[in-house]
Amino acid sequence: MKMLPVLLVLMSLLAPLRTDAQCKNTYDEHPATSLTISQVRDSLKIGSPILVRMILTNNSNHDISVGRDVRERDYQVEVRDANGDLAVDTKYGHARNGHADPNSFTPDELRSNVYCVNVKAGETSVFEVDVSKLYEIAKPGKYTVQLQKLDPVSVTIVKSNKITLDLIQ
Repeated sequence: MKMLPVLLVLMSLLAPLRTDAQCKNTYDEHPATSLTISQVRDSLKIGSPILVRMILTNNSNHDISVGRDVRERDYQVEVRDANGDLAVDTKYGHARNGHADPNSFTPDELRSNVYCVNVKAGETSVFEVDVSKLYEIAKPGKYTVQLQKLDPVSVTIVKSNKITLDLIQ
């Protein structure tokens, strides 16, 4: 019985692998995708949503199917302060980033709800990420953000560029 929570957490952490595995693609050792991120708003204030735009580009010569999870577990976000220290997780981020006690989850909280997005050769898929849902950013200053996602063709991790956000009071 004690193994069930541990098993469910492991399944949750492997959600990105399941997500893209459910979408049909032909394997290739070369990643088909690249990620580019940018900030959505020019002015970022403490306490406001901190939105980052993520652009996934299909660099291959064929269409691909990219897995998405409605609970946003198909990518990882890293936020670091000016000293290079990882920002503190929010309660939601603590669970989402895999830092929570396995016994604190219900089976329903760990289920993934996956859908596939088709991206044509040379085209992009764009979505926004609210990093303030994942990390507590309570002090003004500079923060570095980077996202990563599993490439659906090579099944390797693809990292975005790093951006620096300047948060004001």
